[in-house]
Parts: sequence; structure tokens; C-alpha cells
Amino acid sequence: MSSPRLPDMTHRVAGLRRGATPVVPPNNALLPGFRSSKNQFPEQRSNVVERSQFVKAGSRQYEVIMTQNGLEACSEWILRSIGAESALIVTTPTVAELYAGQLFACLQSKGASVEIMTINCTEASKGLDQVTRVCQRAAEFGLGRKGLLIGVGGGVCTDIVTVAASWIRRGIGYIRVPTTLIGQIDAGIGIKGAVNFQRKKSYLGCFFAPRAVVITPSFLATLPHRHLREGFAEMIKIAIVRDAALFELIELCGSELLKDGFQKGHSKQNEVIWRSIAGMLAELEPNIFEDQTYERLVDFGHTFSPALESISNFEITHGEAVSIDIAVSTALGHAMTFIDDQTSHRILSSLITMDLPIWSCRLELDVCRRALADCSLHRGGKPNLVVPADIGHAKFLTDEQTIVDRLGDALKFLEHLSSKIGGTSVPHCENSGCLSELAS
Repeated sequence: MSSPRLPDMTHRVAGLRRGATPVVPPNNALLPGFRSSKNQFPEQRSNVVERSQFVKAGSRQYEVIMTQNGLEACSEWILRSIGAESALIVTTPTVAELYAGQLFACLQSKGASVEIMTINCTEASKGLDQVTRVCQRAAEFGLGRKGLLIGVGGGVCTDIVTVAASWIRRGIGYIRVPTTLIGQIDAGIGIKGAVNFQRKKSYLGCFFAPRAVVITPSFLATLPHRHLREGFAEMIKIAIVRDAALFELIELCGSELLKDGFQKGHSKQNEVIWRSIAGMLAELEPNIFEDQTYERLVDFGHTFSPALESISNFEITHGEAVSIDIAVSTALGHAMTFIDDQTSHRILSSLITMDLPIWSCRLELDVCRRALADCSLHRGGKPNLVVPADIGHAKFLTDEQTIVDRLGDALKFLEHLSSKIGGTSVPHCENSGCLSELAS
């Protein structure tokens, strides 16, 4: 079997180091409006809502809004949404200390009937017991059919709240307030909620639309660097499969936004966030219940990544696993001549520049085979692996054996590339192969 046709790209990508600025193609001067979103940049409705979009979910619709005035604007909007009903805020200890505690106090001071609870939740502990804890507290609080849950936290917290809301009294309203970059542009803006079961990531869950999603970028100020770069993996994902202009924006200013945590007023920071949101919603809405097709562009980066997270006992985070999955899918796409050297270079360079991993010693060929088989069970009998066909376009690979025949070479190439970039031998250790660690 021939090796992947990638030697020139190896030479070019290996010149990058953390913080390096890639060469952006000259056409980045023109960034046309987002092609598929009906309501990408609506006029500001008030001093509370800067941008918003309604999403249709069957007979319901929900609103995704972005505010810029921090807790004050967030609390004002939620207070209007609660009205005279009762609400239970569900958050984590860290977020409670930073934001949710203040939100609770603010709502209480304005007369809202509100309670707050904290749950110690991580991806590894995201299970049914966490959901039942929320349900128990809602029962103790006496939450009625018109009551609300308010999930304030990262994707794990909002997953648990979504499932709990779908259970309580066969379904009550809930609001998501995601506080991580992944939550604000990806995990927190759709209608799915899920928990892990028998070592399978997100095996049990529901489709249950929120009443609203409130995006507050100022919450990213306290997000650790590792979690910020995770969010960029999801940004890069949606850019590759549908929005070349967003990809150019990330190339242009992504490293600066990662460094300052979206807090220094960069002229493009709101556009990067909202463009990512609008792109994700445009992909989700036509197939919001995943009952129209099992070929979903948003599954790019999500074929091998769930298995990688699970076998690492979630030491490899979701965004890091997605990044590695994107790299594997890119190497496959290049080996199968769907993309050329320049496109492959740009994709892998975008991950490297954002300090994201492109290889893991845990992602062996057998693990990939099992992941493909599991995805086929979830995707109507075919793996439907998404691979890039260009920046802004992608293809689906539906034949499992064709994928497996190329996988070994793709994994070997990425292992070699990681070693070359780091300037050291690839460590045989329990880590994600992150390039910043390889370079140390």
C-alpha cells in the first residue's frame, strides 16, 4: 500500500511553532456575508441584545442571542424571560463563584422566584445520577410545568440540564447560558442533551429545544487557555465544512484572540463568534432532529474523537479529540486526492497555530476501526466520515473498508509530523500528543 502523498506538506508545516502566523491567501481582504444564515447580523434590538437568531425546531422555535454587557445584560434578559414563574439555576462550583452566584443574587434582588444548585460534573462523570440530582432538587423546590431550569456552565452542565428538563413533568422550559467557547458556538446552541452510559460517550439523551440560549462573550475572560483552544477546534470544524471566509478570519486573527481570550476588543472578535454560531445553526436547523439524513457536515471531527475521549478516560478533552479527528480526516482526504497540498497545509497549520494536537499515541488503527463501526450504528448503517474537499466544502466517505485501507498511513503521517514539529521524538506516554508539549 502506498504512503499518503504528503511529503511537501510535511516540509511546509514543520516550519511552524506555537504562535506562528500562517500566510493568509490574498483574497482574505474580502469577507462576504455569511451565505446561508437568514439572520446573521440583525440590527441591535436594545442595549441588552446585540445579535440574535431564531431557530425552528418542529412546532417550536427558540432564540439564540448574544449580549455584550456581561452579567447585567444577561440577568436583565433572563429576568424578562422568567416573568412570574419560578426558576432553578443549575451550575458548577467554579462557575457559581465566578458568575452564576452573582446572577442568582441579581435575579433575587429584582423579585424573581429563583433557587440555585451546584453539581460537580465533568465529562467523565456525566451520567444519569447527575440528571436525577437536578430532578430531585427541582421537586424539592416545587417547580411546576411553567417553571424553568437555567443551565449556567460548560457543555457538560448544559447537557445534564437539557436531559433533566426533558424529564421533569415530561418536559419543562429551560434556558442555556454557556460559559465556555465550545458551549457558546457549538455544544450549547442546538437542541440535544446527553449523558454517558456504560463507557459510551453521550449514549443516552434527547432532542429537546431550549426556550433560549444566551451567549455572553465576556464570560470567556476567565476561561483557561486549554478550554479556549478547544473552542477553536469547533470553530475550525465549521469553517472547513461550510465557511471559507470564517476560516480566513481564524487564520488572520485566531492566535491573537486565543492569547487575549476575546477581551481586548479586537475588531473581528464578535464576527468570529457569531459567524461560528450562524454556521452551526444553518447546518443544524434543516435536520434538527436528525431524521432527514444521517449525512451531517457537523459530524466533521466527530467520528474518531468520541472513542479517543473515552479510552483516555476523558483526559483528552473534547476539543483536543476533535482537533485530532480533523487532522486524521484531512490526511485521509489528501491521500484520496480530494484536497491538494496547499489546502492540507492550511488546515493542519490552523490547528497547530491554535496550539491544538494533531495526533495521539492512543489513537491506534484498531481504535479507529471500532469507532467507524460504532458510528455506522449511529448513522444509519454507514460511517459517513466527513473529509474536506476544499476550505468551505466537504465530502462523505460511506464505505468503511475504503477508509480503513488508508487509515494506517494517515496515522503514521500525523505521528511523524508531530515529531518533526516538536523537534523531539514522539513521547510514549499518557498524553494527547499536544504540539506545545512536544516542543517543550
